Amino acid sequence: MNFDLTELDKEQTERLLEVSNLTVFTERFSDIYKAIKNQHSLSVLNNFKSRANNIMIYGPSGAGKSTIVEYYRDKYPEREIETEDKSFSSKPVLYVSLPNDKNPKAAPRAILHSLGAPPRRSTESASELNAAFKDLAEKTGVEVIIIDEWHNAFKGGTKNDIVRAATWVKTVINDTKRLVVLVGLEDECKTLLDMDPEVETRFPRRFKVDFYDENSFSQWLALLDSIDEKLPFSKRSNLADQELAVRLLIAAEGRLSYLMERIIQPAAYTAIFEDTDYVTIEQLFEASQKHLELPDNKNPLNLASVPLESLKKLKIGQTK
Repeated sequence: MNFDLTELDKEQTERLLEVSNLTVFTERFSDIYKAIKNQHSLSVLNNFKSRANNIMIYGPSGAGKSTIVEYYRDKYPEREIETEDKSFSSKPVLYVSLPNDKNPKAAPRAILHSLGAPPRRSTESASELNAAFKDLAEKTGVEVIIIDEWHNAFKGGTKNDIVRAATWVKTVINDTKRLVVLVGLEDECKTLLDMDPEVETRFPRRFKVDFYDENSFSQWLALLDSIDEKLPFSKRSNLADQELAVRLLIAAEGRLSYLMERIIQPAAYTAIFEDTDYVTIEQLFEASQKHLELPDNKNPLNLASVPLESLKKLKIGQTK
């Protein structure tokens, strides 16, 4: 179904935005958020005089790692600070997503760009870029540095690429004394930790964010119940119903990103446009048809053709 946003009334528009911005606190989400918050607060209290207990978050793509750190970033938006002498923009939480580029200058340039720095000279060395970042970070009041897609600095590269990436992040930590949160793929992050003991000691707090599966089904039910509670409808959609929960788990392959972006949110948009009291199984199935590469005869959300008994024989990710 194609929608015309101009046909929505004010109340529907507000509900659409609510669904678009829906964030659910899982137990793991809360643990990581609190860890970042606590270390952030300690660093500020210590006036950045010593290195923080930096944090590493790793796991497969689509498990929800970026959602956590983006949520934290959004809690500390850029703001204008007025003093007796001047006014300036303060950026308490700096978030940068690294480009897929192993050039030793790529990461320093990306983090400078995220602070709003003008284009740098091509002849500048990595050390000059790092010095410029330290100066600008202090001027803009950076308190936390979040580096997402961290593996892009060295993934698929040589040992030298890994060494250069490790050297760069150690420089950022040593120069700024700010809390650094690295976010990346599990194998690459563990490779870095194994290869460089100095990086290993600088990141004592590590969290793995993984897909949901049969062993974490109780957490999956809690997640679905929380989503259902936050959806802006007059009635519950019963997402945590045992059978529907199994179907959603297999359809989404246990990935939080698939669940939200490819099933729940598009189905909720449809429900808002169709003005239903809750998200129906038909709307969930329609969303999965559009956004998941699943044939109808293997789509777990197709109640008409895929009985629950057949799903019990399948493992996560084997519906295709």
